[in-house]
Amino acid sequence: MKSLKLSLALFLAVAMAFTSCDKDDSSPKKNTVKLGAQENTTIGGFYSFSEKKVYTIELAFANQAKIDLLCFYEEGNNIALASPGSNITGIFTGDYSVELWETKNTTRFCLSTLTVAEFDAIKDGDATIETQFNTEQNYRKAKLLKVGDIYAFQTQDARYGLLKVTAVTQGATGTLEFEYKIK
Repeated sequence: MKSLKLSLALFLAVAMAFTSCDKDDSSPKKNTVKLGAQENTTIGGFYSFSEKKVYTIELAFANQAKIDLLCFYEEGNNIALASPGSNITGIFTGDYSVELWETKNTTRFCLSTLTVAEFDAIKDGDATIETQFNTEQNYRKAKLLKVGDIYAFQTQDARYGLLKVTAVTQGATGTLEFEYKIK
C-alpha cells in the first residue's frame, strides 16, 4: 500500500511538473509562405490558401482549382505575385505551363496603407482585413515586391487577406517569403 501511495505521489509530481512547463502563448499564429520563382527547382512557386500548401508546377497543374497564387520573376517587374487567371504568358513553359490550364483562378491585389506594426497586430478573421481591399482599384499582379510591402488581396472564391513581404531573392531562380492574414 505504501508503495502504491509513493508511486501515485511520484506520478502526480511528474504530471504537475510537465503541466507547469506549458507556455501561455497568446500571440497570433503566423501563416508564413516561401515560394520559388519559375526556374527555382527546389521550392514550389504556387500556393493554395484553402489548403495552406505550396505546390510545384506539376502538382499545381493537377490541382488547378485550388491554386490562388503563383510567384514569378520578370525583367522590369522583379519578383512578383499573380494568379493563374492573370494572363501571364511566356514565363512558365512546358507541359504544365499556366497558359495551358483549364481552371485559372484570379486573385486581385492592392497596396495597403497599413504599417508593418498595424499588420502585425491583426489576427486572422479580423474585420480590418476586408476593409483594406480597394474594390475599385486593384490589380491581377503585385510586382516589384520588397521587404515590408503590405498588400490586400481577394481570391477567386471571395476570401480577403493581407500579406506582408518578409524576404525577397531576385531572379528566375529567386524566392519570395511572406506572412498572411485571412478573413
